[in-house]
Amino acid sequence: MLYELNSSVVISINLTLYSLFGVSITFIVYILIVYPYLLRWLAFLFGSKHETVGFLDFPSVTIVVPCFNEEVNVSNKLEDIFKTRYPKDKMEVLFVDNGSTDKTVVFLENLLGSYSFRLITSPPGKTQAINKALAISSAEIIVSTDCDTSWSKDALEKLIQPLACKNIGAVCATPRIRRSIFNSKLNYHIGEWIIRSLESELDTCSSLDGRLMAFKKSALGTIREDASTDDLEITLALRKKGFRSLALRDVMIEEDCLQTLADELKQIRRRVYQSLFSIAHYRTMLLNPRYGFFGVFILPSRRLFPIFLPFSLILSLGSALFLWQIPSIIFICMTLFICFFTGNSYKLVQVYGISLGWIDTVLLKTKGDIWTRKPL
Repeated sequence: MLYELNSSVVISINLTLYSLFGVSITFIVYILIVYPYLLRWLAFLFGSKHETVGFLDFPSVTIVVPCFNEEVNVSNKLEDIFKTRYPKDKMEVLFVDNGSTDKTVVFLENLLGSYSFRLITSPPGKTQAINKALAISSAEIIVSTDCDTSWSKDALEKLIQPLACKNIGAVCATPRIRRSIFNSKLNYHIGEWIIRSLESELDTCSSLDGRLMAFKKSALGTIREDASTDDLEITLALRKKGFRSLALRDVMIEEDCLQTLADELKQIRRRVYQSLFSIAHYRTMLLNPRYGFFGVFILPSRRLFPIFLPFSLILSLGSALFLWQIPSIIFICMTLFICFFTGNSYKLVQVYGISLGWIDTVLLKTKGDIWTRKPL
């Protein structure tokens, strides 16, 4: 009797472990492999290229450049903006100082005589800087760009053209990394933006990119004051109002990548709790068919599921070690294949960073943010 009881317990434990392994592996495979291929298939069947009607004339635009300790970049940024082919009489340029502690303000004041722009200040936080610019902007189209990026002469003109469509509320450029300490990140970066482009064809990209984006002022209104990030917040806010956001592959900007592993991990950690807070605020959009493929497919697959990737890895590895049979071999081979043979070892850095992000969130160590560069 005792033997039969022990046997049934062992069988139950094994079944539970196999189930945990199967579910966790399925979750991992879906995030890393199935989603990109399924997205490509759905975009082919149901997606549509954005209309290329464009504007009949050059609309007025307000270019907002939030600044925090950018003394080494402001001169190049001004030169970059004013070399564009866009008509200068249609451009309003606002540099918004966000509490810089270096000579950013001094440098900008010295450049006021050479370029036509306004210098204003705002409370800490990039969203606060954008909101301050929105309050005084005279244009319907707002272009937000980071100070350490550069663009081509025709980038601005090409960027705003899709905004002529009534149902498109925002667009962003595709960033190109000039150099990186991780070769695998370059591969990851290319794949990431192919995915965002396909998401844009199907519905809305999983997130705009704040390095260079443009949106309709009337569609957005303002960014909520407690928002933890600008680009994801604008994406979600606009989609909730019925507007699409597109990632444009034919508009490029250049930027240097973070050059240390510590900086990469800090950025990933911050993105974890920023995503958690944003999704918590817009939780009614998750799996909601009212928001089309974005609510049912893109938002959960790209902004929610990946945050739980470390837990899936722990479950699959733990159950595989306990079983110590075929599943463990499958797990090891799959990990090696994905992370090394495909040149995507950067995914391991991401998983580690996500794990640290969860620890920060649980311990409420979430006061730092990307923009103000406050320490975690």
